[in-house]
Amino acid sequence: MSLLDKLERRLGRFAVPHLTLAIVALQAPVYVLNLVQQRPLEPILLIPARVLAGEAWRLFTFVAVPPQMHPLFAFFYFYLFYLMGTTLEARWGHFRYNVFLLIGYVATVAVAFLTPEVPAGNTFIQMSVWLAFAYLYPDFELLLFFLLPVKIKYLAMLTWALYGWMAVTGPWHTRLAIAASVLNFFLFFGRDIWLRMRSSARRMHARREELVRRHQPRHQCRVCGKTDQSHPQMIFRYCSKCAGNPCYCEEHIYDHEHIEEVSV
Repeated sequence: MSLLDKLERRLGRFAVPHLTLAIVALQAPVYVLNLVQQRPLEPILLIPARVLAGEAWRLFTFVAVPPQMHPLFAFFYFYLFYLMGTTLEARWGHFRYNVFLLIGYVATVAVAFLTPEVPAGNTFIQMSVWLAFAYLYPDFELLLFFLLPVKIKYLAMLTWALYGWMAVTGPWHTRLAIAASVLNFFLFFGRDIWLRMRSSARRMHARREELVRRHQPRHQCRVCGKTDQSHPQMIFRYCSKCAGNPCYCEEHIYDHEHIEEVSV
């Protein structure tokens, strides 16, 4: 039994159901309010320096910060997050899904205090749901620009590539935020990824050996080294008078020194 199974047996009753819906229900009204009244989001952002100054509510309210994008794209953002989050919740159960998001939340808050003056967002946490969904359902199709069907695994690859680029070129707080947001992904899927990589390496090794075996000559003259591949028209014979029945080409089958069997 895994550690997660043991925790679920003990703490599963405390899991919050429909957590994805709760997050959307927090962010959507804030998005509309910000869109209509142009309310600043600064009071609810996670700014560790302000938290240390006594504004402890920021540790929780930053979860309600919505994406800053066009309303049409925001609608699909909320829709996809709800779709993918509820799918993961249905597959894993309430407790495991809670743990998945909780790891991302705690890690994000922890690394935010390493750069206390920089506001920390929740976008990377929600993107971890996207990456987890894409890993479990790689052939799920999305309509890109509402026209072009694209499998989500390719968009996830693009996301990982973007993360890599941002980790290399971005500031430290961005690197820390990315690392914190994918921690839950690797804790949940790291072992499976490692086993797949090992299995893939073994298959590649077996295929390489098979290719080598296929390209090895069937016949090779013991004297001159000619093979049925280097000289396909050559006739090869095996000498029954030699110990071990070695192979000889037609030029040496009758003109070679017989190998005597060594007695011990």
